[in-house]
Amino acid sequence: MKRFLVFLLTAATFAFSLCSCSKLPFGRPAENAVSVTERTESPTHTGGEETPEKEVVQKGVSGAWVSTVANIDFPSSPTLGADELKKEIDSIISDAETYGLNALFLQVRPCADAIYPSRIFPSSAYICGKQSGELPLDVLDYFIAAAHAKNIDVHAWINPYRVTCASSSGYNEDTLAAENPAVLHPEWVVRHSWTENGVRKYACFFNPALPEVRKLICDGVEELIANYDIDGIHFDDYFYPYADAASFDDGEAYDLYGNGMPRDDWRRANVNALIEQVHGVCAGRVVFGVSPCGVWARKSEKTPNGTEGIGYTVSAYSDVYADVYEWIENGRIDYVCPQLYWQISHSSAPFCVLADWWNDVCGEYGVTLYIGIGAYRGAESGAYSSPNEIALQVAYANGKENCKGVVFFSFRSLRKNYADVQASVKVAYEDFAGG
Repeated sequence: MKRFLVFLLTAATFAFSLCSCSKLPFGRPAENAVSVTERTESPTHTGGEETPEKEVVQKGVSGAWVSTVANIDFPSSPTLGADELKKEIDSIISDAETYGLNALFLQVRPCADAIYPSRIFPSSAYICGKQSGELPLDVLDYFIAAAHAKNIDVHAWINPYRVTCASSSGYNEDTLAAENPAVLHPEWVVRHSWTENGVRKYACFFNPALPEVRKLICDGVEELIANYDIDGIHFDDYFYPYADAASFDDGEAYDLYGNGMPRDDWRRANVNALIEQVHGVCAGRVVFGVSPCGVWARKSEKTPNGTEGIGYTVSAYSDVYADVYEWIENGRIDYVCPQLYWQISHSSAPFCVLADWWNDVCGEYGVTLYIGIGAYRGAESGAYSSPNEIALQVAYANGKENCKGVVFFSFRSLRKNYADVQASVKVAYEDFAGG
């Protein structure tokens, strides 16, 4: 066991004994660490030239997500000039080095757009104020160069299907640029609505059933790999919409491509096909990983492989049609980073139980595991307000044989140092990154 902060020794020992017990009334979840690519000496931006092969190695990770959607983490405003953007990037990289991070997961395509010059997607409103606005800076190029200079890896984080963010004011299609693929091909788009806390919400999504959509996403991945010295491609947990996905209007596509499959199985097969194709684009060039919902499936909905005793109402398998177990079992992803955003004492989705399950599954099939930790929850009252909660989660992750690191959401939370999370980041670096 790698060393922990002295003040955590007693508490960590207790947590380990509590959470490692195979007789817990809840099932056993687990998590595996991310494989990260060793960089070559090639320039950051290759200008479309063939990407040199990289040796994929297992590397311990102390990482953080950097969100661009809604300007959560970066940039602070969608109207910054080039010099201001550079200053903010330099500040992020400097802080990341200070905290003890060796990997950043930068959101490069939040909503069918791009924070970098793209021939496929319009420039992001979160950088330019509006889609297809003039990019004052190749943000991704500068970010990679600054990060690599400090030996910090950069994974390009993509939201593959999201076209517009959820809104109570409508689908917001008027915010899309004329050259947005969703505008050029409205037949690829599903308009989806649902009721949330008594309020009607609206959003647009690319239809996962369509081969043309899968090609679009793969072309976008190819463009990133060919033009930038990124260390990985990263998808988060947005596949079919979390909210009322059962009502997702894909009946016409189902009639065309369903081949008599049950609708739910067909939807999972659609996402499986995308994951397999993207992995093929990435193979031998960069690592490909996914950060799914922390509950793959409850034992009650998926026997025998679901997690026993989990009562949480949302699962990747049933709610967003993401069969992550299948991806792990069949080698369709290089790493998985489940979002375990629940405290150790959570009544229906306890952190340790889920960490065990992911650890066991990833260990069985040789897929790297990182555990996603909700640093943002340190701003809440209750269990997460204690510095010990996140610290104990890091310690527990370190105790899992197949876990190679942790990733914190999000960078802003680290800067605000909710529940003294910066101390936990330093421990994560010592535990996983060999600091």
